[in-house]
Amino acid sequence: MTCQIPAPTNGLPCFAVLVSDAYQTTGSTAAQYDLNRSMYLVYRVVPRATVSAADRSTDPWADDTANGIYAIQEFRSVVCGPDAPGPVCTTTNRPTTIPAALSTTGGTWSLVMDDLTLDTTGGTYEPFTYATSGASKQFTLRVRAKTSTVGGARFTPATSPYQTTVLLRN
Repeated sequence: MTCQIPAPTNGLPCFAVLVSDAYQTTGSTAAQYDLNRSMYLVYRVVPRATVSAADRSTDPWADDTANGIYAIQEFRSVVCGPDAPGPVCTTTNRPTTIPAALSTTGGTWSLVMDDLTLDTTGGTYEPFTYATSGASKQFTLRVRAKTSTVGGARFTPATSPYQTTVLLRN
């Protein structure tokens, strides 16, 4: 499946990031750290009914695609690091970009958010946006939940999604 912001036509949005961590150098007595773990993190909006039954509560209303309920799942894959899986990171095997076709096998999936809706007053919204204007790079995350109540549905927040914007520094 493709992973892009905004969502492809007739698709659901997704974004991926490359994260590198510095851990204490093995065998070092001093507090020396080396950039020795890299992993890919992929965040994908999926229909709620496709989430593993072990990761979601039983809710036939939310699983009905007509109600427009989704989930956000995280895929985590270690590329290299000081412990298994994968080799120790070196300057030659440490990734610097995310491949266009990132495999989602060999890693782990986790549920990040359940009961996500893309509905808002006046239409739908994009949960993930990435904008570059000049030297600024901004990533924006928007989320809104929809649950069944007696006589209708409840939206949280009531009128528009929660929003947070991150200004990327590098």
